[in-house]
Amino acid sequence: MFTTSNGETIQILPKSEWDLLTIDQKEANQKKHNRNTKGSDSCRLCDQLLTDNARDNGFFVHMTVGGALVDVTTQINIGDESQGWFPIGSSCAKKLPKQFKTKL
Repeated sequence: MFTTSNGETIQILPKSEWDLLTIDQKEANQKKHNRNTKGSDSCRLCDQLLTDNARDNGFFVHMTVGGALVDVTTQINIGDESQGWFPIGSSCAKKLPKQFKTKL
């Protein structure tokens, strides 16, 4: 759980529960695709490159500064604790509970 500056409580998914890949696995994912044909953004969770189409039509997650994923169904402003919205790949989206991902 996370408490906002105005006292509201929202559900978060701590980084320890979603960050299942090692640094070596993430580095391997970064090199997996040719940057010239696949796009320039990578999945925030596994670092695999996303195609431009996947980035534009795929899922996004909202993260806190500490790396936790925010429950996007609550629509509560977490202020300075927000790190922003990040694209994720379809394989990572399948692994996350639906309340922690959205299409923008």
